[in-house]
Amino acid sequence: MPDFFLRNDTSNDIIQYNQMNRREEGMRKLLTILLIALVISSSFFPGPGFAVEASKATGRRGLEIPQAFIPRGGSIIASSETGQILWQEDADKPWIPLSITKAMSIYLIYQAMDLGKFTLETEIPVTPEIEQLSTYFYISNNEMKQGATYTVSELIDLAILASSSAAVMMLIWETELTHGEFVTWMNETAAELGMTDTTFYNAVGAPNTLMGNYPAEGYPAEEQNISTAQDIAVLSAHLIKEYPEVLNHTNIVRKTFQEGTDFEETFETYLITLEGASYGIPGADGIKTGSGGDSGYNMSMTAKRDDTRLIGVLLGVGDWYDYDAPEYRSGIMKALFDDAFDDYEYRLVLPKGEHEIDQRTLITEQDLYDIVPKGQDPGVKLVDNTFQLNVEGRTYLKGYGPPSVSFIDPV
Repeated sequence: MPDFFLRNDTSNDIIQYNQMNRREEGMRKLLTILLIALVISSSFFPGPGFAVEASKATGRRGLEIPQAFIPRGGSIIASSETGQILWQEDADKPWIPLSITKAMSIYLIYQAMDLGKFTLETEIPVTPEIEQLSTYFYISNNEMKQGATYTVSELIDLAILASSSAAVMMLIWETELTHGEFVTWMNETAAELGMTDTTFYNAVGAPNTLMGNYPAEGYPAEEQNISTAQDIAVLSAHLIKEYPEVLNHTNIVRKTFQEGTDFEETFETYLITLEGASYGIPGADGIKTGSGGDSGYNMSMTAKRDDTRLIGVLLGVGDWYDYDAPEYRSGIMKALFDDAFDDYEYRLVLPKGEHEIDQRTLITEQDLYDIVPKGQDPGVKLVDNTFQLNVEGRTYLKGYGPPSVSFIDPV
């Protein structure tokens, strides 16, 4: 809990226009390629921690990536349950995450709810400050006017679906923190999670120079948030594991807010890989995109098929003026996810009970689950008085390690 809550007193990336019309031409050009990508499969997937260019992964699945859209930032695919890395390329390369920043802000909003600051049903009115902030062309993707009231749940939806910086600021101020104090909490939390290559300078992802009258106090105006594919994957894994209900907000494809009032607005997701969206990937249900300037199009995504949930991060596809970039970003991510789902599964590797190993009878009181290459049964081994999967050389997200279960030796 941050020190700020011990007191007694009680975007953001350059705006993502609604580009659906301008993207239609690009999507038509890709349609034939994408249909091929849906049906072509591959039997090869790199071993744990083995980096292979993302463009080669997509090429194996029939989607050729023009040079202009080859990712310039990092990419990573990992198991949500165990943190094991199944794919990585430049995963620790510093990059400007832009509106993916809002995933950390939402993570802390859930923590604030745990602290009793408010609930999903708490209603928050639009203030003059929020109305003004929502008029800042480059940092707020929706229009908020005095007289409107939003629940915390609706504001989370707006922060994720519309990438609304105004919604994020409404939530921050409801915690009774200033913007600067909230950003300090973000950085403290990043350190606690092991996000060692991440620094936040504001809570929405915009260049600080665009924050107008609402910068993060105490943070330099010339800086932008910095992170890496691995750090974003770490954040995504914690958010989904600790607050799985967030998926009820991240999986929304289209939603109308303030319906039937003068404040009505409708938004469609920028995460077009969601099931039901224009480039839906089976099982995809979150979490956040970010785009702007030279940083290009970035995304953190999660998908679940059967009992296996994966997290993927892809940074630096094209630049903000490449209207085909969201489709190529989606095609690359689909290829990486399909490879991982084709080759790995999260399953029971050792049921609880008695087991014979090294001429000893040992008893486990818990089941051991792990991410395993399909078609393989590597068995288990004893490590420091625990059972672990008998696989060497695996790599993990920061703060994660091989799953294990302890045993009882009845002798």
